Amino acid sequence: MAKTLGEEITGVPLTHTIPGPLAVRREVLEAMAEQQIGHRSIEMNKLYSRLEDGTKRVALIPEEMENWDAQILTASGSGVYDLIALNFIPEGGRVLAIPIGAFGEKFADTLRAYKRMFDGEVITTETMWGEAITGDLVND
Repeated sequence: MAKTLGEEITGVPLTHTIPGPLAVRREVLEAMAEQQIGHRSIEMNKLYSRLEDGTKRVALIPEEMENWDAQILTASGSGVYDLIALNFIPEGGRVLAIPIGAFGEKFADTLRAYKRMFDGEVITTETMWGEAITGDLVND
């Protein structure tokens, strides 16, 4: 079976994507035991640059798009939902939310909560958890 890109980069097989327990390489565990570095230090700046470059590789951002940034967020998934609702939906915009599980429903709830800020419309469809999304469903 072919390796995922993440497995090729880390050497650790990805067995699932739910919160833990996941296989962690020994050198990562050892690095986590080191003294923390300051978030405004030169060391952190260097680390962040390496992480940003690695994130661009994993996200498959082409080299010709070198001026694109990969954003690394130190937030939970809910923080990302807030970021999307506040920064990527234009005023008066329409958003289609198709929840197929708990995280999708949480995202749809977040969009509804911010709806009055972008004075737009949140359109949701009802699906069973785990049900596949088809083009016909989106077109309707």
